[in-house]
Amino acid sequence: MQKEEERAFPQDAATGTLLTAAMLEGDPTTQIRAQKLLNVSQEIGVENIVELPVKANGKPDTNKMRRKVVYTDVNKTLGGTFVSVNEEGKEKITDNFLEAQQHANS
Repeated sequence: MQKEEERAFPQDAATGTLLTAAMLEGDPTTQIRAQKLLNVSQEIGVENIVELPVKANGKPDTNKMRRKVVYTDVNKTLGGTFVSVNEEGKEKITDNFLEAQQHANS
């Protein structure tokens, strides 16, 4: 069984690789976005991140949003970090992942 330190090492290496790749892009907004995604991933886990679909103009593409899904909006374009859509198609915008997840499952 791996110790916590042993599990953290590959995650730290992946984080460093991601930030280095973002830095090599040369675009500060890419670096900032990557850091925000990493911060969210540490809070909710990478497997729970589904990025908010956006149009070419950078605005959210609500037509591509599926029901029973929690989307991550690191730029808070809609006003919160998480946007969830429940089975009825109603959206909820919040900064609390568990609240968004409960709404998506309702």
